[in-house]
Amino acid sequence: MKLISHNPYRVAGILSNVTEKELQRQKSKIKRYSEVGKQITSDYDFSFLENIDRSEQTIESAFSSIEQSQDKVRNSLFWFLNANTFDNTALDYLKNGDLKKAREIWEKVTIGKAVTDKNYSSFNNISTLNLLSTRVEDIKEGVEGKIQLLESNSFKDFAHTISDETFTADSDKQIEYFIDDILNQLKASNSQLDINDLFSGVNGTAKKYISKQFTEEPIHKIESNVESTKTKRKTNKSNAYEFGSRLFGNCKDDLAKLKKILGANDLRYKMLADSLSTEIMQCGIDYFKEWQEQKDPSQESLKLLQFAKKIACGKQIQDRAKENIEAIQEWVDNSEERELNKN
Repeated sequence: MKLISHNPYRVAGILSNVTEKELQRQKSKIKRYSEVGKQITSDYDFSFLENIDRSEQTIESAFSSIEQSQDKVRNSLFWFLNANTFDNTALDYLKNGDLKKAREIWEKVTIGKAVTDKNYSSFNNISTLNLLSTRVEDIKEGVEGKIQLLESNSFKDFAHTISDETFTADSDKQIEYFIDDILNQLKASNSQLDINDLFSGVNGTAKKYISKQFTEEPIHKIESNVESTKTKRKTNKSNAYEFGSRLFGNCKDDLAKLKKILGANDLRYKMLADSLSTEIMQCGIDYFKEWQEQKDPSQESLKLLQFAKKIACGKQIQDRAKENIEAIQEWVDNSEERELNKN
C-alpha cells in the first residue's frame, strides 16, 4: 500500500510523533545529503516495505506534506509512532524485519481492548501493520482498527501527539479523510478487494459516509435512465420494448449494488426499485397496446412485466404487474377465439 510505503514520514525517515524541532533537524540533514548526491538511510525504512527513491523532488514533496497539522495527522494514520514501551519494543522488531513479533506485542494491548490514552498509539501501529497485509481479513481489521481509534475519546490525544495542542481534532472529518484515502488508494491500484466487505464492520459516521460514497452515483444513474426512458417511451411507444429492455439492462447491476449496500428494507432502495419497476412495466404495457391489433407483442411485453414484478418492492406495484401479466396471458389464451371472430 503506497499510502504506507511512500508515506511522507517514511521518505523523511522519521516516526510521525517527532517534535517539530526533530522534524526540522531531519529536514536539513536529508537535504544536505541530497544536494551532494547521497541518499540518507533511516532505521524506519523497514526492509519489508518496497524501496523508495529519496530524490530532491520526493524529499521536498514529503516535507511539504507534513507541514500543516491536519496533514501531519492525516498522514500519520498510515505510518507508525512511538508513544509507549510496547511501541518501542515492537518497532525494534520491525527494524529487524520481524513483523510477527511486533504484531504479537501490539496485539497484547489492543485485541479485545478499548482505545485509551495508554494504547492509542499501539492501535494505530498495529492497524498500519494490518493494512500492509495481503490477507483480506487483516486489511479489514486494519480499517476497523483505524476507525475505532478515530471514534474514540483518545483520538484527541493521538492528534495532539502528532501535531500540537492547538489542533482541533474533528473525529468525523478525520474519518472521512481516512476513508477517502483508502478508496483512492484502492482505485489507483486497481484493487480487487470488495469495498462493501472491507467496511462491513464499521458503524456510525464511517458507515454513513461509505454509504453516501457508494450510493450517490448508482442512484443518479438509475434516476437518469428512468427519466430518459420515460421521455422516449411517451414519444415513441412503438419502440417501448427496446426502451424497457435497455433500461433494465442498464440499471440491474446498480440496483443490485444498492441493495447490497443499503439493504432491501432501506426506504431509498425501495423507492428507487419501485420507480424503475414502474417505468419498465409501463414500457411493457404501452408496447402491447401499440401493437396488439397488428401482431402478437405478448412475448416481449410479458418479459418486461416479469422484470418489473421481480424488481418491485411495493405491494401495489407488484399487484399491478401481476394483473397486467394475467391480462396479457388471457389475451394470448384467447387468440383462437379472436381469429374466429375475425372470420
